[in-house]
This record gives sequence, structure tokens and C-alpha cells, in this order.
Amino acid sequence: MFEVFFVDGDTSDCSALRWALNWEQLGFTCTGEAADGEIALSLLRRQRPDLLVTALDLPYLNGLELCRRIRQEFPRTRLLIVSSSQRPEDLQAAIEIGVDGYLFKPVDGPELMAAVLRLRSALEAGQRREEDRLTLRQRADAYLEYERVRFFEDLVTGILPVGELYDQAQRLGIDLRADEYSFLLCRVHLLARDTALLERVERAMADLKVLFDKSAQFELFSIHRVSFAVLIKADTGRMDAQVSFCVRNIRRSFLSLGDRGQWAAAISSPVTRVSALSECFDEACEILGYSYLMPGQQILNPENVRDIQKNDLELQLKKLPTPIPLSEELDLYLRTGTPEEGRLFALRCADAYGAPALEIPSLCRYLMMRIRMATQAYVIHSLHLEAEDLLSAVEGMPSIDRIFGREGTLRYLTALLVRCAELRDSSSWSRYHPSIRQGLRCIDQNFTDPALSLSQVAEAAGLSPNYLSTLFRKEVGSTFGEYLTEKRMARARELLRSTALRSAQIGQAVGYQDAHYFSNLFRKTQGCTPREYRARSREDKEPTRSVVPERKAPEQ
Repeated sequence: MFEVFFVDGDTSDCSALRWALNWEQLGFTCTGEAADGEIALSLLRRQRPDLLVTALDLPYLNGLELCRRIRQEFPRTRLLIVSSSQRPEDLQAAIEIGVDGYLFKPVDGPELMAAVLRLRSALEAGQRREEDRLTLRQRADAYLEYERVRFFEDLVTGILPVGELYDQAQRLGIDLRADEYSFLLCRVHLLARDTALLERVERAMADLKVLFDKSAQFELFSIHRVSFAVLIKADTGRMDAQVSFCVRNIRRSFLSLGDRGQWAAAISSPVTRVSALSECFDEACEILGYSYLMPGQQILNPENVRDIQKNDLELQLKKLPTPIPLSEELDLYLRTGTPEEGRLFALRCADAYGAPALEIPSLCRYLMMRIRMATQAYVIHSLHLEAEDLLSAVEGMPSIDRIFGREGTLRYLTALLVRCAELRDSSSWSRYHPSIRQGLRCIDQNFTDPALSLSQVAEAAGLSPNYLSTLFRKEVGSTFGEYLTEKRMARARELLRSTALRSAQIGQAVGYQDAHYFSNLFRKTQGCTPREYRARSREDKEPTRSVVPERKAPEQ
């Protein structure tokens, strides 16, 4: 519904205009009226209606001046003058202002209706243009974010040559020129599964992005819903000041979390080369891992982590003869190991020191933290999954700072290593963009729902339907409709092979209410009818026929 506002110095004429037409039937809601141009201007600034119907002869502020000001301040508002004045200068002034219609009093119903319908068409066309602009803007923003994620991955993995990184940065409007660089890596740990709390975290991250976007010295990259990285760029001697500004604003943004959300930020040592940023990010990840050993410390840097190493952990590790079997061996396991090998690897880690050593809480925390950070980094950066996909394996266990001893440590390590291998082996989506993975999860969870649509999947993926459709075809290699149909057909084939359900029942079970449509679609996509498929499946299972035929229930 559009909104219309009436202004006329003669209240009876104003009422006559309001009651001359069934405005609601024409798609308009009457939001108010005024008999005074100055009062009308004040009300119009607050209400911003879609259509202003006004006379010319108004006290304090005449109709032409009112239209001129509304056209300047709210150019999308349509202006219709209804006046008894036929002076050429008034008509010329109305044309110069850009009035959309001019009717002479007394105006009859059909004439007014024709003018209103014409203006409604113009409003609808403008509304469609605005929706198209919004859709294009959303698609552009989504594509830009997609490209930023890819750029961040290239930046922190160190795979691409520096020249290509500069080219990518230039295309994305990112200035990589600086004397020094550092990474700040921030992670939020939610103490309760609370949707409202998660929304606060996302709002805080959005506010920080707006803040950092105002300065070329910062680039914020979202890693997943509760963590992000900030690339800090500084002139010589200015890095400490830039880091302080960054930390101060993160503290302020996360005040709304209260005690229900804990956060920690790790700051790497500064480097002077873009080619060293992958090492810089790795250092920030390693430093952030020490947040489990320093639960009260929100800001971690090489200095305070080094103090912890010197004062506690490092001294205890030096007393032990066997090093933790990590680095190349762990990397090989993450890429190729089986779940069973994960159990053996965890056993080897735990037994490398012996049960007495594992009574040292800091050693247990260190060992669990190292395995957790390694598996989490692999799941996020290599499988492109969420950290929660991995951490669900230890969801029911105590937190790291409460586990020590051989059995508890072994159980924790085993759960992470086994889960990581399972995710790698089962993740056929690892090559897809995160938004596409969200969409695929939505389809896989809801494909039997007859009402499932592209719009619903786009909402789950956080994209517009048009952009999702384009990205889906590019990433998956088929359209949304083709993918959904194949999911349903695969389930239908399974039910035909393993159950005695009728064809109509199977159609309903996989999302088709019309049995005839399901049967035709099955024949079109599978090359045979459901009855024929079931018969062939039975023949494949029974290569030799029994001498005494079994009585078979009629196909329904």
C-alpha cells in the first residue's frame, strides 16, 4: 500500500477529495491532512508519504512553495495539484518544479481516478526500479564478500606470488602499501547457545567493519560467525598506536556480551613484507591458542605468551624426554589418516610422556590446545567448514582448563582427531563456497518438504535468490531445481528398493504431492517408471528364480 497526504485551505474541499474515491481499493492509505502549508510541511517531513495531493491557495506557505520544498527534500514523492487557479504563471511554475499532475477544480471522480491510477503506475514502476537496484546491490555486496574471503585465504596461506596478491587487492579496493603489517585474530566463545547473544556478536562485528572500513590502515575479514581477523597496516613507528586503537574499539563493541560471552584477541609480531603475512597469521593463530591456558587474559601478544612459556609450561616440558609428535606427522594424518589411525595417534601423543607427566595440568592443556588448534585450522581453511562442525565432538566434555590426567586427555584428543578424519572423508562439499555449503545443508535437511523453494534456500545461505542461482550453477555444476530433483529421486530409488510402499506414498515421502507428476518425473529422469525400477531391483537381488513362485502383492 502507498501513502497519500491531503493539503487544502478549505477543509470541506479536503474532505471531498478524501471521500471522492475508495483510496484503499486503489492501493493507497490516507495518512493525514492539513489546512496550513507550514504545518503540512512539518507533518510531511515526518511521514514522507508516496503521494501529496495539495491545493495552491494555502495560508503561511502556498502550495507551489510546499511542492518545491517536498521535491527538493523527497524527490520520490509524487505531487498532484488540485486548484481552481488557471493562471499561466502557476502552471509554468508547477512544470518547473516537476509536479506530476495538475487538475482544475471542481474535479469529478473519473478525472481524479484517472490521475491517481497514472500516479500509482509511476509509483509501482519506481518501486520496481528500487527493488532491482537493491537486488543488484545485494548481489554486488555478496560477490565482493565472496572475493574478499578468497583473497584472505590466498593472503594467509602464502600460495600466491606477491605480485598476484597486489593485483587481487587492487581489484577489491584494498591498499596493501605500508611499512609494517600485523594480524589481530579475535575469537568469541559463547557460554550459552543463545540466538540473541549470537546476534549481538554479529552486530558488534558489523559495527567494527563499518569503523575499520573508514580507515585504509585496517582490513577486517570475517572467518566465521564468531571470529574475525584484522590486517593492521602502519607507517614506521605507528604500529603500537594502530594496535591500541583496534583493541580499544573491540573492547567497546563487545561490552554488550556481558559475562555470557568471553572473547580473546591475539596480536602477531609486526612484519615488513606482504610475503611474510602467512607466517604472521600462523603466529596469531598459535598465540590465540594460549587463551585456553590464560582464561582471564583477553589480549594476547608474543610478550605475555612468552612469559607464560618461560614461567610455567616451557620449564615443565623441558623435564620430559619425548617431544609431542606434531608438525609433519600431524599434517600427514590430517590429510590422509583414518579414524582408527586417529585413535592410535592420540594414544601416541598421550603416552609419549607417561601417566605421571600427564598429571601436570599445564602440559595437558598445552597438548589438547595444540591438537585442537591444528584440527580446527585444517577444518576451517582446508575443508572450508565451520569450527562448530569439529567442536561438536567435544561438546559434552569439560573445558580444556578442567581436564588433566591420561584418560581425560586421551578422550579429548581422540574425539578431535577422529572427528576431523570423518569430516574430511565425508565432506564432498569442501570445494564449495561457504554460502553454497549453507544452501546445500538446507536442501539436504529439507528436500522432502514440498514447499522448499529457492527463496528459502537463499535465505538460509544469506544470499539473494538470483545470486544464489548463479553461484549455485557455477559451484555445483547444476541448477537448484536439478540438484533438488536428483536428491528426491535418489531417495525415491532407495525407498523403491528397500520398502513395499506404493508409488504415490513414495512420491509424498520425497516431496511430491501429485502421484501422477511424480511418476512422470521419475520416468523422465530415470528412464523407467517406478514400477519398472522396483521390478529391475528385485531381479538384480534374485538372479535365480525359485522353483515354487512366491505370491506377490499387486502393485498399487
